[in-house]
Parts: sequence; structure tokens; C-alpha cells
Amino acid sequence: MKQATKELEHYYALTVLYLKYRNFYRHGFQRYYVFRQMIKYVTGLTSQKEVRKIFQKCLDNNIFEKKNFRTQIQYRFNPYHREEVLKIPIRFFW
Repeated sequence: MKQATKELEHYYALTVLYLKYRNFYRHGFQRYYVFRQMIKYVTGLTSQKEVRKIFQKCLDNNIFEKKNFRTQIQYRFNPYHREEVLKIPIRFFW
């Protein structure tokens, strides 16, 4: 059992490191499907259950932000806890 926990920790750290390397924060909000595919690619896992465990661990550690878009839930990789600032252009018409 401890071996499985160690592997899960290793895969979790590997996933976070890869997403930081790819600067995935700039991709914005994505569906779970996108992150599932990324986790599968990085770890080489085929089990949906294990992939979901890694994703859930990221959610529990506040690595992902969660947002509802209409009927979908989308997530953004944000390990830096950055606040999104809206830039409002100011134009003067003389």
C-alpha cells in the first residue's frame, strides 16, 4: 500500500512540474478532459481511476481553480495563485 502511495506522490509531483514547465496557466480555463489527457501523457497511466486521483489531489492542494461555465465546470492550472486583472483600455476622444 505504501508503494502505491509513493507512486501517486511521484506522479503528482511530475504532473505539477510538467504543467509548470509548459506554463499551462496561460492556456486559461479548460475542461477536465484536457487535463486528463495531459496527466495520461506525462505519467503513462491508462487507468482512469488513478488519473482522477492525481487530478483530485491537485484540486485538494489548490493547484487548480474551478469555474462554472454554463453547464460545464472548467479548471485553470494556477499554482501561483495569481489574480486575473482585467485590462480596460482608456481612450480619450477629443
